[in-house]
Amino acid sequence: MHDPLVSFTKSSPANILKVFEIRKYLEIGSTALAAERATGEEIQVIENILKEMEEDLRKNRLGAKADLEFHAALVQATHNHAYAHIMNTLHDLLQEELRIAWGGVFRKRDQRKKLFQQHKNIFEAVKQHDPKRGSDEALAHLEFVEKAWKNALVT
Repeated sequence: MHDPLVSFTKSSPANILKVFEIRKYLEIGSTALAAERATGEEIQVIENILKEMEEDLRKNRLGAKADLEFHAALVQATHNHAYAHIMNTLHDLLQEELRIAWGGVFRKRDQRKKLFQQHKNIFEAVKQHDPKRGSDEALAHLEFVEKAWKNALVT
């Protein structure tokens, strides 16, 4: 079965970035909702993943698995199953591009330090149940990632 979104996305790097833009704004919204709705247990799960990310950084590991888990936990904390389905679809669609970005740009330790701090800022906003700060921190993080994707996909 032919999927028009797959064809569109895979037809050019510019289209990949257009799909990433959709992901960016969905994630900003999901972070705000997570900040509003996250339970104490969900906040603890996110904090545990953040500790795993910190350990990855300390041991100079790439940390892609924990990064994906962090974003998935935020989406789960929205309590909106549609968000989870849409984000999983976008993740599946952009899987190859994620691999390229992680394999290139994020091998640099200084970049991973910045990413960790961005995730920590997002976590703090969710923990404080501050949706405005959550969306602002998510936007800052995703603009950073988008710039890295542009550099990785163009070269």
